[in-house]
Amino acid sequence: MANNERCGSCAHFGEGVPERQLVELRINPAADDAVLGGCDLAANASINLRVSAISSCDQFQAA
Repeated sequence: MANNERCGSCAHFGEGVPERQLVELRINPAADDAVLGGCDLAANASINLRVSAISSCDQFQAA
């Protein structure tokens, strides 16, 4: 997995994160790991998963 394949730059990340902050996370490779957002991946919908911007998984999809 490449370093840019982090939740902060994934299309599934961002529920509950203000739009301006989400854009900043996506353009700044040194994203703040304290920011938590929801993951909209269908497999995670029933568990209301919250992840940091620097988290990652095998279902990464570029935003």
